[in-house]
Amino acid sequence: MRLAVAVAATGALACASAGTPPGGPPDTDAPQVIEFSPESGTVNFTGRAVVVRFDETISDRGTGAAALEALVVISPRDGEPRVSWERNRIAVRPRNGFRPNTAYTVTIAPGITDLRSNRSRESRTVVFSTGPEIPGGAVTGRVFDWPRQQLARNAWVEALRVSDSAVFVAPADSSGAFTVGALGPGDYIVRGYIDQNANRVLDRSEVWDSVRVAVGGAPAGGIELLLAERDTMPARMASIAITDSVTLTIEFDKPLDPAQAFGPALVRIVRADSTPAGVAAVRTRRETDSLRAAADTSARPPLAQPLDSLQALNVPARPAPPTTLIVTLTEPLQPATTYRVTVTGVRTLLLYESTATRLITTPVRDTSGTARPAGTPPDPASPRDTTPRDTTPRDTT
Repeated sequence: MRLAVAVAATGALACASAGTPPGGPPDTDAPQVIEFSPESGTVNFTGRAVVVRFDETISDRGTGAAALEALVVISPRDGEPRVSWERNRIAVRPRNGFRPNTAYTVTIAPGITDLRSNRSRESRTVVFSTGPEIPGGAVTGRVFDWPRQQLARNAWVEALRVSDSAVFVAPADSSGAFTVGALGPGDYIVRGYIDQNANRVLDRSEVWDSVRVAVGGAPAGGIELLLAERDTMPARMASIAITDSVTLTIEFDKPLDPAQAFGPALVRIVRADSTPAGVAAVRTRRETDSLRAAADTSARPPLAQPLDSLQALNVPARPAPPTTLIVTLTEPLQPATTYRVTVTGVRTLLLYESTATRLITTPVRDTSGTARPAGTPPDPASPRDTTPRDTTPRDTT
């Protein structure tokens, strides 16, 4: 009975504390971290957990239905962290406990809320070691959406140490920047991806990129992770557009290998009677646009201004991988004719080759020269006006 009364009293106090104090201004400040234990720079740490203290009571959940575990990142990772909550403190530790002689980075991500749902918007980090030193190595860089040529915000970055498969992790910030730190010397596979379902595991449908990096005693910077669709499925033709009588535009459903040389041998076009149509050139859209710009001498635009340092940071160094091929024919396509278009040997970003085929039908041309789809009947002749006329003479007096 005493236990039930105590629990009820505690619940009542908790409910009372969530309201606005009478006569006082409403609380609109997000909870702030005021102490880490251990502090950053601590070595030979022997505790069982890292204790994080806030300046007010926090909710035992994050924003919305997010659990506190989703807002805590422990690097190196060994599964979902263990998090316990007590009013204005949380205690965090790795799933299997701290390993000896290992440097750890613990990050509290934005999303911690107080009892009035005020949400923290900045991350806080502590770095310490269970051994006698904290390594100075790190990998730093930015994550980009490669096809769109823009920053990939809030990506997830991992650095897998080749020697023992230890996985060091860190979230990228809203500008795409990341730092995975406290790394000892060695080779690492650095991988970034957009974690769409927030499970901190790369799933098949998620865009990603990876690069091998040698880490020494100082940070290895300037890394660009170019996220794009990379899977084992071959590229397929998503659509074919007849741009004009000698030009086809082929769109693919995923990025192609930018190192591949595209030429006429990749594309074969034949009519229903097996008569081939000659292919003069196959180029990417970027190559085609460059040729057109170089050939346009009648109205050249002013020279493009170089990107300033801020703009350069927001654009990857490498141009976007191609998703479109422009096919130029040696002679015009015949009207109202079906052609079979076959593309052979195009490679995806993971170098998987494929052969894809689609049928196209050229439009009918009427006598006025206006293109119309095949099978469209000609316009009917304009009907004559057969309305009876009143021929009675009018009185013009």
